[in-house]
Amino acid sequence: LEVAQSYAIYDKGEEIFDPETGDSLGFYVNLVGTGQVLKRGDIENDVPSTMNVGSVKREIHVGDYVVPVNDGQLLPAVFSMKAANTSLRGSIVKATSNGREFAKLEVVMINRGIEHDVTVGDVMAIKRSSPGIVDTSKGPEYTIETSRWNRLLTSEGSDYKMPEQLLGELMVFKVYQQVSMALILRTEKPARLQDVVTAPE
Repeated sequence: LEVAQSYAIYDKGEEIFDPETGDSLGFYVNLVGTGQVLKRGDIENDVPSTMNVGSVKREIHVGDYVVPVNDGQLLPAVFSMKAANTSLRGSIVKATSNGREFAKLEVVMINRGIEHDVTVGDVMAIKRSSPGIVDTSKGPEYTIETSRWNRLLTSEGSDYKMPEQLLGELMVFKVYQQVSMALILRTEKPARLQDVVTAPE
């Protein structure tokens, strides 16, 4: 660490998993504070650096990460918006508010990134499948409301290919290897975790 350099301090939050594959997408980190280095350490002799903590958002713990302020955090002032690749299909996996539902101007994470040709400025549609329906001896019933026995009889969760409902749009502003951060531009209904994102219609 460099003397007089400002650093951000993060703690490692929850591990994020891809809802489609179950694979780990990494860990969500939380900003807990910022500080400035007063004295440089000596790693060869196991001497740590000394920091003056300038601001604290929550408790700082041993093992929290120290990263230069603005390292990979600066964003462009202007975004060139364009429709996402037509083959793109992913899901919302995290929202910064940690709420169940979220709307316009909420920042969310999607399970698509550099590996999937996502770029800054990509605009995507937010969609949700209509509730599944199964045929029962009493007639059609919503999958979620029918008996466990009826649910076991349908392998796909629905006996019909239910349409996807357009909920709104979002724009990607930060891209990582496997995930991206996006800003919800508009919603007709609140978005939720695991809602689908695709190229806009």
